[in-house]
Amino acid sequence: MRLSDNEIRQRLLSLTDVGDVPPNFLELVQRGEIPYDLEQALKKGHIIIDPFPTDLNKAVSSSSIDLDFGNIIEVIRIPLEIVNIDGRSIIRRHTVDFRNPNSNARLLENLRSIQVKEDGSWVRFRLNDEDTFELPTGLLVLAFTRQIICIPNDLDASLQGRSTLARKGIANHITSDRFDAGFVGYLTMEVLNQGLANVNIFPGMDFAAISFNQLSSPASVPYYKKIGAKFRGQH
Repeated sequence: MRLSDNEIRQRLLSLTDVGDVPPNFLELVQRGEIPYDLEQALKKGHIIIDPFPTDLNKAVSSSSIDLDFGNIIEVIRIPLEIVNIDGRSIIRRHTVDFRNPNSNARLLENLRSIQVKEDGSWVRFRLNDEDTFELPTGLLVLAFTRQIICIPNDLDASLQGRSTLARKGIANHITSDRFDAGFVGYLTMEVLNQGLANVNIFPGMDFAAISFNQLSSPASVPYYKKIGAKFRGQH
């Protein structure tokens, strides 16, 4: 059974409301060392979101709560460049311009810190708050929510897209949309541009919504305790 807006509101907490949670708690969760106060809050059924919405009336709909596009992107290893358009920094697929022999100086890897993933075919980088990422047609990127989500032991969650973006051809989660009871971390979004036009996306924009489903009983092994859980403490 999906939680209604009233139930969501009653369960919501911020990290500051939880208690003694250290700044590096995601690293602790990755190692299976979840802070005591956080574990107790999840056992009690609290939904923890950080940063907490500044306007719950705007963020919470009848059965979901809005989430924002974050700062971290992972993309297949293609040349990306930074250009300035109307005073904004746009990160986009590199365009070859034979009139500008020094165009390679604008390549993202020359200007920003880039993390190459283990298999060498993907890279990870951080958008500044004022940056825009131009998502070209047909490209899949992995992006992360701006909010950390901690799902209690008696719920699981589903991530949905926004109709405004869907009508432009943007799918924000193309495979499994489920997050298990006891998940702690940023949510990954598999963002795919299926439309005919490139689309600009940026940190902080309304991008997804999460809803919560009541389990028949609390999970005996929540995700943060699951042996080999690859994505616990994800960030």
